[in-house]
Amino acid sequence: MASNIKNIQFHQKRGASSFFDMLTLSDIQALKPTDHNQFENHRLTFYVLMFITEGQGIHSVNFQDYPYQRGSVFTIGSDNIHKYYPSEAQGYLLVFTEDFIIQYLSEENATKIFQLFNEQLASPMLQLGEAQFVQVLTQIEAIQQEFFNIKDDFSWEMIRSWLQIIFTQLLRIKASENEVFNQTQYLGQFLKFQALVELHCEEHKSVAYYADQLFITPRTLNNITQSIVHKSAKAVMSDILVTRIKRYLINSSYTVTQIAYETGFRDASHLFKFFKKNTDLSPKKFQELFK
Repeated sequence: MASNIKNIQFHQKRGASSFFDMLTLSDIQALKPTDHNQFENHRLTFYVLMFITEGQGIHSVNFQDYPYQRGSVFTIGSDNIHKYYPSEAQGYLLVFTEDFIIQYLSEENATKIFQLFNEQLASPMLQLGEAQFVQVLTQIEAIQQEFFNIKDDFSWEMIRSWLQIIFTQLLRIKASENEVFNQTQYLGQFLKFQALVELHCEEHKSVAYYADQLFITPRTLNNITQSIVHKSAKAVMSDILVTRIKRYLINSSYTVTQIAYETGFRDASHLFKFFKKNTDLSPKKFQELFK
């Protein structure tokens, strides 16, 4: 679909083909890019770990505003829509592609890391305690030293090692707050279900369809989603479809009638009822707020 939301590609200006970069929040605030405005919604094609060291502000991820402060960490995944608000807060951004993770980590570890960036499983913002903050800051500063100053034959191995430690610490913290990160029995099936819905939510809206694709019963699928995210399978499907509709709505070239057709609704009135039920906003009101 066409969109007014800019897709931001990974671009490492330092010339390395590492698929990793590091910036400060001040760098982002001061940018004057020619292809997009960082203070407007834009879609990432890579992953960002944003770590706040000083000050306060607000960051938007998938149309949801999150107030942040010292010790806040954002895990912003590929294909997420986000935007910055003007702020004097300080912090670091660790930026990397999917290839960077897959290339240097085992499949099991890579899968765990991608779960950190899965908004269906947990909020994209995590608030660290003071001791946790100091630990992670020490590791990020070690990455900064290797990336900008040392830059010898061992630097990339050191950076990958520090990143692995940071990811593991964040997973440990999230696991202590959210039991889903300790799940082993159903998580794999849930992720397969989520991927199927992402692919087919516009044409298939019945739980039975996805259960059939997974070779399980609708009841078992509901048990899986309840176990992982404490929602019915239908509610998970609705969440994903709502996000899809939001992306259409902020594209000015589509009418609500056209969006209804694209997303598999009988007509605009059915889309209106579905969207209002799930967001408490009419499509028009959402457009007014986020365009």
